[in-house]
Amino acid sequence: MCGIAGYLRLRPENSAPISPHVTREMLAAIRRRGPDGEGEWRSADGLCWLGHRRLAVIDLHTGDQPMCNEDGTIWTVFNGEIYNYGVLRTELRAQGHRFKTRSDTEVLVHGYEQWGLRGLAERLQGIFAFAVYDAVERTLSFARDPMGVKPLYWWSDGNALLFASEMKSLLRHPALRDRKVNRAGVAQVLVTRYVSRPNTMFDGVSRLPEGCCMAVDVNGRLPTAPQRYWDVRYPSEQVSLEDATEQLDLLLKRTVDMQLMSDVPLGVQLSGGVDSSIVVALMETLRRAKGDPAPVKTFSVGFDIAEFSELGYARKVAERYGTEHHEITVGFREFAEELPLLAWIISCAARRRST
Repeated sequence: MCGIAGYLRLRPENSAPISPHVTREMLAAIRRRGPDGEGEWRSADGLCWLGHRRLAVIDLHTGDQPMCNEDGTIWTVFNGEIYNYGVLRTELRAQGHRFKTRSDTEVLVHGYEQWGLRGLAERLQGIFAFAVYDAVERTLSFARDPMGVKPLYWWSDGNALLFASEMKSLLRHPALRDRKVNRAGVAQVLVTRYVSRPNTMFDGVSRLPEGCCMAVDVNGRLPTAPQRYWDVRYPSEQVSLEDATEQLDLLLKRTVDMQLMSDVPLGVQLSGGVDSSIVVALMETLRRAKGDPAPVKTFSVGFDIAEFSELGYARKVAERYGTEHHEITVGFREFAEELPLLAWIISCAARRRST
């Protein structure tokens, strides 16, 4: 995962450029998300700032961010991975766009130029949260993947807008350091164990809902309300169990295959349950079909209390598929000692957190 952050002056007459000290603090708050590098860009007129912490997976040498188009009028920061970027890259080249890197990030830059925000988001297959600044139109646009795997939080007082991958990055800005707790959000956590979208645990801080995009401009003319670009589509006709089984099998194989692209070694978290075991089985099948000599690397976490540990199930799957298996056993005392760190890392209340 990577970390992104940014700032836009919606009403320049009522807001000041963000200070370098604040931007350093905002990026430092999400340093763990991107240990491989840090980058930032500030517009010449001081209206926009974009920051990025990188975990390098694709195009290790020329994929640094923020990234721009040829004339420096379109800038983007991006957290995630675009699985169909090769197909989109070919399509954009046919339209006359020139690429200077091998990264999936650059597809966002030229895709925005070609199709606009919604058209780009609709074409993407992957897990992502990104922001694009158009220096000509002076607009800042966002999009988040359909399943909400990658997080994106934002805040605005009408004069300026802040966004980041994590709330603790936003809270480093002076305007939010005294932000009050959202009492309704706390009540929701106590009852349902999560905060309903787009709310968060802090007043005024929102999260962009999954499958949505949003755009604002310097003069505040564009609506800040998120627009849905994706929703679940149900088949119009009854599908037989046999057809559904076949389609599910094809979709699973295609999805796992798409996610095996990487310029660094890959692994899979194996719990021993149905979901992760299926992924391991498909990875091994694809590895053999491609003639890859390296075994699948699996990683499992268990507890030293037998009734709470599923390491035995994970071992059986690892043995069945001949994986290079790694295990970590966590003791109860160790788990309790790490809870404060875990709370700091998650920094939100949810049954399942975005990464």
